[in-house]
Amino acid sequence: MKRKTKIFFIIVVILISLYLVIFPIQKLLAIRKFNSYIIKQGVNIELITKKDVFWDLNDGRYEIYVTYADDPDYSYFYCYNYYTHKKNQPIKFDVMTLEVIDESDPAGSVNTDCNRCKYHRVYE
Repeated sequence: MKRKTKIFFIIVVILISLYLVIFPIQKLLAIRKFNSYIIKQGVNIELITKKDVFWDLNDGRYEIYVTYADDPDYSYFYCYNYYTHKKNQPIKFDVMTLEVIDESDPAGSVNTDCNRCKYHRVYE
């Protein structure tokens, strides 16, 4: 019984330390990728009025919610995946995607290729 308890304790310690290391590292990677992504978009950092970084448990990724002073009708969701894979495509690492939400639309429609918004998606 003592051996099983020891093994269980070791597994719990390993899982907790992985949790404490992996999530902060992924958050730093997401913020770094976000900063390089908005530079490619031509965004002036001073125009950011709101920025929230949070972990999306359902999709297993970090999301960065941003609103800009010069484009108040739209909210931008920058979604960071450490890795992504789609059927019949190779695995990609360090991937940032953009979803734009039309705040003037009562339904809050989500669009990935918004024609009226100021900042468009960058394809990498």
